[in-house]
Amino acid sequence: MIKKISINFLFLMLMIDVVFATLFNIPVWMHLFNIINNLDGVKIGFIISLPVFLISALNFVFTPFSFRYILKPFFCILFICSSIVTYATMKYGVQFDKQ
Repeated sequence: MIKKISINFLFLMLMIDVVFATLFNIPVWMHLFNIINNLDGVKIGFIISLPVFLISALNFVFTPFSFRYILKPFFCILFICSSIVTYATMKYGVQFDKQ
């Protein structure tokens, strides 16, 4: 018999935010890493604040879509679309606002 896995709602939302902030934003992190390498005197607090801000901003944006019957279909579609966009960005070098 298979047991159902019970996950806390807040933990699920945090994991979704972390996945979107890290995996689906790899091109953004690479671009930010290049910018930070060219700066003089970058403090560690600034570097730490970047992922914290991105996770917080994504949590703020994703929370309205976290209702019980909307959560799974919405995030499944969003995961698929984000995967396609990340693949195109990594494979073909397409990036918006590349100044």
